[in-house]
Amino acid sequence: MKKYFLLSIVVLSSFFVEAQIQTFDSLSFTTQKGAYVQLRGKTKGLYWGRVDSIFVKVYIGNDAVYGNYHLRGNFQINLPVDRKLTLEILRKGYYPKRINVNTHLPETEKKPYFLIFDFFMVEKRALKGLDDFILDFPTGLVEYNKQKKNFVYAEKYTNKMFKDINKLLEDAEKRRKKEGAKSKN
Repeated sequence: MKKYFLLSIVVLSSFFVEAQIQTFDSLSFTTQKGAYVQLRGKTKGLYWGRVDSIFVKVYIGNDAVYGNYHLRGNFQINLPVDRKLTLEILRKGYYPKRINVNTHLPETEKKPYFLIFDFFMVEKRALKGLDDFILDFPTGLVEYNKQKKNFVYAEKYTNKMFKDINKLLEDAEKRRKKEGAKSKN
């Protein structure tokens, strides 16, 4: 009787743990053999080293098709071609990091591609009290460039986002220095 009781506790607790983590991978069923875009990423804090224990999600439209924990802050995902996807990186205490990736390729260019990115994460406490709505939007757009025959950032959008984010970070730094000066007086 004790065996069955303990076994039922183990089974129930495994369901609970699995429900809490909620990892999934629908992408492996959508990538074509021989034609995919492999995205390799590394997360870093804005002022210091890597950011560990992240949760990475991939959306096609509004549907999450991939979600998994990456304990060391590094990840590798094979993305299907001819899709518009959103990559979202989450960590408690940090703003979500999002980029849009358009994996549409010309028929003659359908082969594996490899993209490597460093994703800089911003801590929420660094911007407390500031107008941080800009961080709700994807910080970059990545798409295939026919002239370069590779994936590149859409410069106009990405440069505007980085300019707006840098302004926000400068405001946070000014506020921090002002508060530091007040505390010395």
